[in-house]
Amino acid sequence: MTRVAATAEAPASCGAPASAPPPAPSPLPSSLAPFTATSLSASASVSASSSRRATGPPPPVPTIPLTVSSAADAAAVYTALFPVNDDGSATAGGLPPPPVVTPVVGGITNHIWRVARAGGGGFTDHHRGSNSGNGGDGDSGGGGGGGGEGGGCDEGGAGGVCSSSPTVLVRAFGPVPGLDRVAENRVVKALAAAGVAPPLYAFTANGRVEGWHAGTRPATVDDLSCPGVYVPLARELATLHAVDTAVGGGGGEGEGEGRDGGTDVGDGLWRRISGWTAAARGMPAAAAAAGSRLDAIDAAASRVRAVLAHRYPPPPRVLCHNDLLAANVLLRWGGEEGEGGRRGGTPTPSSSLSVSAGGQRQQTPSSVAATAAAAADASATMAGGVAITTAAATAEARVFLIDFEYAATGPRGFDIGNHWAEWRGGTDDGVPVLGRYPSATAQRAFCRAYLTAAAATTSTSGRADRGGNEGGGAQDVTDADEDALVSEATRWAGVSHLYWAAWAYAQAGTSAVPFDYVGYARRRWEAFEAEAADRGLV
Repeated sequence: MTRVAATAEAPASCGAPASAPPPAPSPLPSSLAPFTATSLSASASVSASSSRRATGPPPPVPTIPLTVSSAADAAAVYTALFPVNDDGSATAGGLPPPPVVTPVVGGITNHIWRVARAGGGGFTDHHRGSNSGNGGDGDSGGGGGGGGEGGGCDEGGAGGVCSSSPTVLVRAFGPVPGLDRVAENRVVKALAAAGVAPPLYAFTANGRVEGWHAGTRPATVDDLSCPGVYVPLARELATLHAVDTAVGGGGGEGEGEGRDGGTDVGDGLWRRISGWTAAARGMPAAAAAAGSRLDAIDAAASRVRAVLAHRYPPPPRVLCHNDLLAANVLLRWGGEEGEGGRRGGTPTPSSSLSVSAGGQRQQTPSSVAATAAAAADASATMAGGVAITTAAATAEARVFLIDFEYAATGPRGFDIGNHWAEWRGGTDDGVPVLGRYPSATAQRAFCRAYLTAAAATTSTSGRADRGGNEGGGAQDVTDADEDALVSEATRWAGVSHLYWAAWAYAQAGTSAVPFDYVGYARRRWEAFEAEAADRGLV
């Protein structure tokens, strides 16, 4: 898990733009032979004419045999992938100008760089579709401005493509005990082909090259409490959960088949918890800091697993994100489009976001009612006491989910409940605020939006129909359905405390990043102890 602090200043209310420093050029290292592969254009993105549904196996993705450990390496990878200027010409010496490389700070697991052609003038939003219920499906180039991203891509261009050298994110993996990076790459490849994740341009020896979502910023904890964020986020999560679970096999949670298959639907979650506690025991500093809590976590996991298996019906087995904290949610307001994007999240170093409180997307009556109810609940005070206006509460953002390093097949309730627990924050300073949990009204609005989008989904490997993202199945979502999903997510939110407590103790023994892993683990364990009975886990 990559826990981060957003680089942009946290807004006082939903929809506020974030400022950021301009990027600085990074010199190119010794020459790297330009990479060529006939599969590159096919692997880079979903076709402009395609929907976000997967129509077959993911296209081949090239591999650049370079270990990335610096900005210079990131620049070399970019030049290998995109060796010519936007107009197709080569510069003197056969190479284009050096790309601009900007470190993306705040992560505590991976190393991330944003890389763009110096003076580049446009970009493509390969992440198609809308999760805001307007029935629209389309790409548009964006006007940049910030971070060296020029403005100038004609919205009416062919498929929105206006640059042969797109802005990308170069990711170098950091150490996480028990995390299967091969499985992660497989999941990301499939999600990119389905249009759920940013486009995937290449693998490197120790990471990936992905699309960058221009014109976005990472959500803040305050944002998560806004109906204009969590309602479209719920729909986007339903989209992810509709992707074929086969792509999550072998990723840690992919081997549990649920009651129908004779094993626990959350089997992979429990294996990860026990794997992390075992890893912590093998590290003297982490074991000493944890003390008896490692044994307590294992014992609690065993008890809770039995309770969930014998007292409650099993939740659906879906492809889960498993790490939906605020910084792994990118936001864009006002109908603007951009290009592709990171857990622990990807704090964007630039934002050309144009905010319009009046830019609410078209909604069906059922979704308007749900959003209005949640807005009324939030209009005076959001969780944690942050006041927002009704306009900010009801205007919907475009939501992108990023950073799928923990994605795997598992219980639906965990993915939703874990996200609700992330409303409390703590992934920047190690101190979750327990009072910042979704209200009953927010939980029901989230679940109605999720269930409606899920009911409208017409493919097991893509998103809901764009024309009926909300209304297509709204008549089938009952109060009883909402109640059942709220209860399911509430139970599994308790499991998330055990999950991240075990993770944090394991990280305490491996990470050199100055984050209070031990304190965070202790606080998550204490939250589990305080809440287990109310969540029906004892």
